[in-house]
Amino acid sequence: MMLNDMLMQLSNAHVPFGGVGNSGMGAYHGHYGFEAFSHYKTVIYKNGLLDLPQRYAPYTPSKKLILSIAMYPFSRMHMRLLKAFGFAAVLAIIAVIIRYSV
Repeated sequence: MMLNDMLMQLSNAHVPFGGVGNSGMGAYHGHYGFEAFSHYKTVIYKNGLLDLPQRYAPYTPSKKLILSIAMYPFSRMHMRLLKAFGFAAVLAIIAVIIRYSV
């Protein structure tokens, strides 16, 4: 254990340097310094395949209509009906493909 030997603590990059509260500057050495002075933020990389141009300004009346329809709050019953309709549509498409592929 080493107490108050600043030079030995500063020369080791694997330990935080500084004190707690008023006894020092805090942990600012090596990885700990990077953590202390970094601000985390979210970075999202996405492709533009499903990026709709209606999301961006200028908002024309047609863009506003599309956005209002897309952002309409659905109830659970509406979501169940929508899922059932989508499932039935997928089954119908598969049936047509199987029927005409023979």
